[in-house]
Amino acid sequence: MNATNKYKIKAFNDEICICDVCGKSELKGTYVMLDLETNEEFRAGSTCGSKIAKWTNKEFTNKVKQLNEENLLLAINEFKNSIEYINNNKDLEESYFFEYEERKAYIKNSTELLRLKKIEIKNKYNVLF
Repeated sequence: MNATNKYKIKAFNDEICICDVCGKSELKGTYVMLDLETNEEFRAGSTCGSKIAKWTNKEFTNKVKQLNEENLLLAINEFKNSIEYINNNKDLEESYFFEYEERKAYIKNSTELLRLKKIEIKNKYNVLF
């Protein structure tokens, strides 16, 4: 395995803002990186992450963009296949010809469950949709 394929970016978050590589603190967040040879995870800022992986800043940024796109697709897929999404769509279809207030009351519960599911998935994948 060559050096540029030895690491993978798994996530970015602001739970821990200290770089495991250089010790710098007060970062906006850190990238969770995986050493594919040892299967060890570590946290790094963008500068240390790109240096340790021997990626240019542009390569690092492209990998982050790719991760974000993959996570967004996973999040949307999980959301659209959730029972909350299916039930909300069913309630919307069933209440199509209801008067406004009656429809609003009919879909209230499934809409709230759907809102909570969306928050859960957004947090799980660290995405906005």
